[in-house]
Amino acid sequence: MQCVFEKTDQGCECVRGECTVIVRGVDDCSKVHSNCLGGRPDLATRVGNYAVAVAKHVTHGMQKRSESRIREIKAICETNECGLYNAEHEWCEHKKCGCKVDDKIPWAKEVCPLGFWK
Repeated sequence: MQCVFEKTDQGCECVRGECTVIVRGVDDCSKVHSNCLGGRPDLATRVGNYAVAVAKHVTHGMQKRSESRIREIKAICETNECGLYNAEHEWCEHKKCGCKVDDKIPWAKEVCPLGFWK
């Protein structure tokens, strides 16, 4: 499975699931190519990510998005421009997420970890 790289303080780091590929000394991560096992983050990571999201949702008064905005965001995910949306299971494979997108999209304070929607 092809890695999807994001610039971090470590360098260009693969953000797909459990992949641990980090390429240092490269400024433009779009030029980095590598394969990894990929897939959804492991259960412990998903539970931790979801717990953080729930806490943020509750702390901010459980604000919800409008139905029209939810549909817009879902359409953004379904384009899979990031390469991390698993359409078969409707979940995100980013290591900072891993959740079913329908669970988090309605929460007003949730954002795409790659910045595709806010």
